[in-house]
Amino acid sequence: MNISDLKVYVTTSNEYVHVLKIFSHLFNKFWGPHQEVIVAGFDKHPDFDLPENFKFVSLGKQVVPYTDFCADMRKLIDIIEDDYFISLEENEFIIRPVNFKILEAFQPHLNPELGRVDFTRGVSTRPHTIIKKEEDYDIISSNLEANYRIAMRAGIWNKSYLSSHCQYPIDTHAFEHVATERSRYDGHNIISSSRNWVVANMDGVKHTEGPFVTNLRSLSPSRSHGIPVDEETIQELVDLNFVQPLGNGLFQVVR
Repeated sequence: MNISDLKVYVTTSNEYVHVLKIFSHLFNKFWGPHQEVIVAGFDKHPDFDLPENFKFVSLGKQVVPYTDFCADMRKLIDIIEDDYFISLEENEFIIRPVNFKILEAFQPHLNPELGRVDFTRGVSTRPHTIIKKEEDYDIISSNLEANYRIAMRAGIWNKSYLSSHCQYPIDTHAFEHVATERSRYDGHNIISSSRNWVVANMDGVKHTEGPFVTNLRSLSPSRSHGIPVDEETIQELVDLNFVQPLGNGLFQVVR
């Protein structure tokens, strides 16, 4: 399968569905409106128009409290027809143009031994091995001893590999730890890049700063690759009434 043909699936919840206004605007600006995007949510549908390349699909009624991440992932897996797919979350804001050169470099690795590809800097910050050097990036493989080999961050999943790790009730954070331990012995490769990455993204909403407040000018390396959203894009979000300024780089997400 050609990597450029992979479909993008974005997961959301009833509480966060309004954040899709920001996510979809940034996605189409920095990835492009040519890319088909399937939004997998629950019983609360968006009450606003998504871009034409976005399609909302309901996985059914959202169970509250949210304790079984794998049950919802199995619902998602059931609607995916292809062997590999790109997975994103609505609260991961893409803030710079996607590096399609690095994305295409993962093409030779789309094989049954692949577990997942991480588009972000996470793998490069933990023990890894360089498997191919290029002028401005490296393709790397996560070492078996590395933490967070399995993480629900932007990237490509081997559908059958994700399914194999979703056979038991567990919440999101526990899933990443338990699946990482299992991944050390399952014979699959977890790969990524270093020096440059497919996406520069940031954690969107952080409730530590207030209910549905985002810091679009954050310089935190762990939150936004150490770069803020550019001022032109911030102004676009304000003009569209997707966010309202609160001061000190903080913005209220408009419902």
